[in-house]
Amino acid sequence: MATTPMEGHQRIIVCDLMPNGSLHDHLFGHTGSKLSWPVRQKIAVGTARGLAYLHNGAQPAIIHRDIKASNILLDENFEAMVADFGLARYAPEGMSHVSTRVAGTMGYVAPEYALYGQLTEKSDVYSYGVVMLELLSGKKALVTKEDGQNFLVTDWAWSLVRKGKTLEVIEEGMEELGQKRYWRSMCLLLFYVLIPSCMLGRQWIRL
Repeated sequence: MATTPMEGHQRIIVCDLMPNGSLHDHLFGHTGSKLSWPVRQKIAVGTARGLAYLHNGAQPAIIHRDIKASNILLDENFEAMVADFGLARYAPEGMSHVSTRVAGTMGYVAPEYALYGQLTEKSDVYSYGVVMLELLSGKKALVTKEDGQNFLVTDWAWSLVRKGKTLEVIEEGMEELGQKRYWRSMCLLLFYVLIPSCMLGRQWIRL
């Protein structure tokens, strides 16, 4: 947000222009270009920094409640900005969670929030883990098959990991010739350290 000018009782929010649209546009739209892995890493880090500010820098702390690819906007240098605070809530002080009606986007919502309405900052962390899977796989959080049935990218990814086919999670075309050792190391880091740390079933031990 750039500024909030006021004229009388009218307030207007002025935001920076994000010429590269949203992460969703580049992963699932028709932009005509595929994001390189370094750019995807940059977006992941920028989004994490934005969430860290909301959870630890803002006073009071803010829970976004709708972290997803279409709410991550990209400037001319592909720096990520977290957007759309229409569902945001203040984090409860001195309480383990706040109980509220479930809001957000299917496929990104943390299980404890979807099942019990228990909302914490860790709910955003889970959603961020889903975004990381989208960045790696190029698949949407929720995919509808030809027969009309839905499946979650999380279920699909973990099924491959359990079968020892971790490299198959990577979006086609991302694994360049001669880079298999790099991707094997990257997948080990992502699937056995970072992404599980964001998506652990017990929200209080998520990163």
